[in-house]
Amino acid sequence: MSSPSPAPAGHLVLGTYLRHLRLARGLTAGRVSADLAREQGMSLSVPVLSRIESGQRPVSEAEAATLLRTYRCSRTESFSRGRRQLGDTTYATGGPEQLPVVDSVAGWQDRLAAVEHRANRARFYSQFLIPAFLRTDAYAALVENGLPEPQIGRPGVLGAGTVPVVILDASLLSRPWGGANLFTAQVQHLLNAMGTGRLDLRILPVDRNVHPPAHQRAEYHLQRGQRLHAAERASGVAYYAGSDNDARLGAHLDRAADQTLGPADSRRHLEHARAAASQGRLPPPC
Repeated sequence: MSSPSPAPAGHLVLGTYLRHLRLARGLTAGRVSADLAREQGMSLSVPVLSRIESGQRPVSEAEAATLLRTYRCSRTESFSRGRRQLGDTTYATGGPEQLPVVDSVAGWQDRLAAVEHRANRARFYSQFLIPAFLRTDAYAALVENGLPEPQIGRPGVLGAGTVPVVILDASLLSRPWGGANLFTAQVQHLLNAMGTGRLDLRILPVDRNVHPPAHQRAEYHLQRGQRLHAAERASGVAYYAGSDNDARLGAHLDRAADQTLGPADSRRHLEHARAAASQGRLPPPC
């Protein structure tokens, strides 16, 4: 059976968010379809709902409002604004060549968190900040100061069974954000996560001179073989989809991964960074 054509990035984000809400309520697609027909008089078959959730079909304003009520989600206005931005017809073309689409309106953190939570596989590269799902509460509060409080918490948000590959630029560890105590606790949190076996964390030495084009880049493998790339900023996130983008951006991550330290050396470098931070020193160069 052939895989579906690449969905528009914006539709894929919106569909994954709706799927996350449905699964978070413990509802099957069949149950939702039957309830909508019986209680709302809306015909939304299981195949159509599946296509919406995988980004293969856009969700209409009326369908979105009804689904959000069914899932008891109160953020209808922020979803509506996100739908207008992510569903912009200028960028909503599927296929191999796609323009990036930016989500910078209210609720963008929740939509990104839903993508993180429902990914089957994920890879991350970060040059300046700890990825959101690996932050301690104190580190997250420092980074996200002034941003709206998300409904879906980012720390620890990755779905069960997902072992993400995280590539941290070694220069990140030379900037102890928040002071010695906060940063020491953050590095210890990374070491603890590595010890659980649910995190493949690798350090990219600065002398390798290999940097993906965005300071913070992520690759998500979603349902039906769909892939989504994201470049996060403080005020929003740019999404990329399509086989051309996947090949180009995936190659950047491949090159970075090939130049990282091994697991044992990465762990030792984190331990040195933790010791240096606790003593108010910069970590040794990597």
